[in-house]
Amino acid sequence: MRGKVRDFDVNKLGKILNKTYPWVFLALAGLFLHGLLKAPSCTEGLMPCAQLLNVVMGLIAVQGLYMIRPWLKVREKILSLAVELKILDRIPRFKRNMSLEEAAQGVIVTLSKLQEDARATTEAMLALQQSQTDLMESLPEPVMVLDPELHILRANNSARELFPDLLVSKNLITILRDPQLLETCQRSIASGQEDDIEVHLSVPVERTFQARVKPIQHRGFTLQERKSALLLSLNDITTIKRTEQMRADFVANVSHEMRTPLASVLGFVETLQGPASNDAAAQKNFLKIIETQAKSMSRLVEDLLSLSRIEMREHHQPEDAVEIEPVLNNIAVMLQMQIKQKNMTLQIKTDENLPQVQGDADELFQVISNLVTNAIRYGRPGTPVIVEAGQTTDIPPQFPLSQEKVVFVSVSDRGMGISAQHIPRLTERFYRVDKARSREVGGTGLGLAIVKHILNRHRGCLVVESQENVGSKFTIYLPIYN
Repeated sequence: MRGKVRDFDVNKLGKILNKTYPWVFLALAGLFLHGLLKAPSCTEGLMPCAQLLNVVMGLIAVQGLYMIRPWLKVREKILSLAVELKILDRIPRFKRNMSLEEAAQGVIVTLSKLQEDARATTEAMLALQQSQTDLMESLPEPVMVLDPELHILRANNSARELFPDLLVSKNLITILRDPQLLETCQRSIASGQEDDIEVHLSVPVERTFQARVKPIQHRGFTLQERKSALLLSLNDITTIKRTEQMRADFVANVSHEMRTPLASVLGFVETLQGPASNDAAAQKNFLKIIETQAKSMSRLVEDLLSLSRIEMREHHQPEDAVEIEPVLNNIAVMLQMQIKQKNMTLQIKTDENLPQVQGDADELFQVISNLVTNAIRYGRPGTPVIVEAGQTTDIPPQFPLSQEKVVFVSVSDRGMGISAQHIPRLTERFYRVDKARSREVGGTGLGLAIVKHILNRHRGCLVVESQENVGSKFTIYLPIYN
């Protein structure tokens, strides 16, 4: 309390003195003249002046204290900041008996040094942040930095490509709705230990990631500021998982699908070696059957290998620009013989100025040729197979991308049609509506599965419309090349 009262008195007195100095000096001059004129001696006449001068000197000392106090406060603030920033040795020493000019010069020098240090610190911080950003951006796998509440602090380009809706400050749950992943992150933050878990994404295509979470110290806005954070990295293991699954599926499917033709081949071989060994007509007939079964097994193996290759790269969208009309013309040339054998016609109708689609020409050729081949196999003899291509704004809801217009290619036949209960399962491997008829016409049960996976890779979709005893229409939708 005493210190505060003393500060108040000095400040108040200093302000009063600023206004009273002229009057004090006038009074001093008046006393000096009065003493000389009235006093019997010079010494006695100067005594009142000396007394007043002592008072004035005291007041000047008080005024000096009043004027130096702000500089002393500045000095204390600067020294306090210097101790905090650990640069006390760079600060000039302030003394109570230094002049105001010296104090001002010292403050200016100190502020200049602090400004230089602040600039150097800021540049170092920006350089460090840029190096961290460059390092994160160079990583091929998606990486994010999260705060303890799982808000996104930073993310690299791979993460932004994987999650188009990703925004800094948003919560992880808005882009990855996986309860097990969120639980793993929270457990890692609580324990301070790194952890990992498999994460499955279903859109735009099914993918599997090995998510690894690791607690870190994240730098804040200054080099000294460090906050707890979590580093989340996603390693794409889709290819590994699919390879494992394909290996298991291949063994199971091949053993099942090849059992019948192999049994048939072995049976006829035994017959040829036994009872029909001397029957030329029977040998010719049996060899024809063996050839048919061998070709069937060859097509099955070829389709399985084709499907496995497509699945291996299904999560990588092709980027080429493809003209649809030349693809349709090549298919028409390739299937001329099959069309003639069933006395059918192939009609191709395309819109003028049909835009290019984004895709792989060979794979799109395989998709459309599979659909046209099925239309020929299951269509009635003497009926047309109609192929139409154009662009439309009537986009089906299952189309995975957001586009105002897409390209469609439809293949229609005049066959027996498909019951509505079978349509949802048509793209399953080895699913057949009529197994006997499918084998009779040479189908492997993999054609539409191949179509489905190629369209998944192209970020397209397939729509099936069918009416029993009328016919079927298979329509594919593809993204326009941008």
